[in-house]
Amino acid sequence: MTDEMREVLEHYGNIIDDILNNEEDRRILLDPYMFLDEDYQCNNGAWLCAGATRCAIVDDDYDWIVKFNLNDEYKIDYCATEAKVYANADKYGVKDMLVPCIALGSWVCSEGFVWKLYAYRRITRAYSSDIYSSFTPEENNIINRYESSPLIEKSKCVVVSLWREWGQEKMDKLNALCEDWDINDLHGRNIGYLEDRLVIFDYAGFHGIDDYDYDESEAY
Repeated sequence: MTDEMREVLEHYGNIIDDILNNEEDRRILLDPYMFLDEDYQCNNGAWLCAGATRCAIVDDDYDWIVKFNLNDEYKIDYCATEAKVYANADKYGVKDMLVPCIALGSWVCSEGFVWKLYAYRRITRAYSSDIYSSFTPEENNIINRYESSPLIEKSKCVVVSLWREWGQEKMDKLNALCEDWDINDLHGRNIGYLEDRLVIFDYAGFHGIDDYDYDESEAY
């Protein structure tokens, strides 16, 4: 592990310890899947952001965030999957399209809880699909090009936005990555801007229950 990643682990490990010392924050951190319907700001200023399979801890004043897997029914280590995808992304020529994901190892708090943490660069600006009211003929051709790929399974807007940002050659490479690793969950809440580039920060795919609560308005 690099010195930078050791610092990230210690930074967020201390944040976890601090959260556990607050009764309400502790209750939520120990079971975020049960309690979080929206992002929650802890007493120390850190945010807990839970999805269907993982929870992120975010310090808005820090360049990195951490994620950990939730103890849910899916029994898939999505963080480890993401780390493997990122480690192999160079083979496809798309590593610069992905937010870095680095396994940090475990943080053991004073009470004995063990947190297996993964570091991710924090995006600097959220993505919005509101720019689309319709697609141009060229954009419809892009949509049709990937119609049978997991790349486009969740959102046409995301595919068109990534194509605008990165171009056709990179999109074909990204498509190969998505097909080989079954990355089927690219929607508006899984991409954002790292500095001025549109990148993907959640690329593990989703292979859980069929009735997962997904906002269909993002699939336009």
